[in-house]
Amino acid sequence: MQASEKKLNGVVYTPKWIVELILDKLDYKNSIYEKRIIDPACGDGAFLSVVVERFIEDAKRKGINNNAIKIKLEDNIFGFDIDKNATEKCISILSNITSKYSIKGVKWNIIKTDSLDKAFVNKFFNSFDFVVGNPPYIRIQHLGIKRREKIQNEWNLCQKGSTDIFITFFELGYYLLNKNGKLGYITPNTYLKTKAGENLRNFIKYNKILKTLIDFEHNQLFDNATTYSLITILDKNHREIHFLCSRAIDKM
Repeated sequence: MQASEKKLNGVVYTPKWIVELILDKLDYKNSIYEKRIIDPACGDGAFLSVVVERFIEDAKRKGINNNAIKIKLEDNIFGFDIDKNATEKCISILSNITSKYSIKGVKWNIIKTDSLDKAFVNKFFNSFDFVVGNPPYIRIQHLGIKRREKIQNEWNLCQKGSTDIFITFFELGYYLLNKNGKLGYITPNTYLKTKAGENLRNFIKYNKILKTLIDFEHNQLFDNATTYSLITILDKNHREIHFLCSRAIDKM
């Protein structure tokens, strides 16, 4: 993908240590063999490559055979992305990982699709124990008119103002989760204080799902984007809220 296409599609590649941190905060480490997980903006597999490694290692510790692991990989790990080249690369990377464990022929559920096409994704609602990812950062006014209007008509959090579609991915993620599911995203921290983020803040407060915020403030995490980053962990079955940052952030 050329640089201009990356910008158009909101692509920001995620450092592995961020992926590891998010998965740790979600407790996606042990006893995950029966758990279903999705990255709805998977790109070439920054999150899913670590997910697959952890999934296989957990299964191996339980003494599960490779054929059973293959079936579970096909049933439990999903990725969507709008870019065909990215999904093809993701499948190749995941297959290379499984081949190291002598697991061959996995039919990956890595699907080239627009994750914000509600007619397609609603069949996956209430299906996952975990939603993870680094959603695209695109101001909604930078989208084509047809796609912009479609998103605003179908998703409540993106209907008003000069907003960013990463906010819509929070709404999508919430509906993808089952009743006890957890979500972990790395996004800009702007939604904590902007008018455009007000609907998302109210959505999180109303549903009482906030578990953890890690605000990196002025520290730049990405090579190809000037972004003030935030990790958000949402939990439909949360117990208490944790804030981690170098200064107090706005309480929600």
